Amino acid sequence: GSRRRGGELAAETCWVPVCRAPDQREAFLRLSASMPVLALGSSALQGGDPASREEAGAAVLYSFLQAVINAEVKGVVAGMEQELLPFKANYRRGRSPLTELWWNSLLTGSRD
Repeated sequence: GSRRRGGELAAETCWVPVCRAPDQREAFLRLSASMPVLALGSSALQGGDPASREEAGAAVLYSFLQAVINAEVKGVVAGMEQELLPFKANYRRGRSPLTELWWNSLLTGSRD
């Protein structure tokens, strides 16, 4: 039917930081190493205990960057959703693969 099954999990798209260049990685590691100790107890670490202070700083910094980047990109995308319509996949409820739903979600900023 058209209703979601109770056991089905919802997928959510999220824009994340990617540090490809060596200087970007170095800057990220320097920033995460200088993270205040107070910030290392953040909820970003709830997935498990980090092996080192550097790993904890990197997890917190990555979580922060992910939240900021995702919010900013979704805001920009929301402002130009009409222009992005031609790039969306042809969604058919119950028949579209997850990749099409993921792509359409990335190009929709007005809702999650």
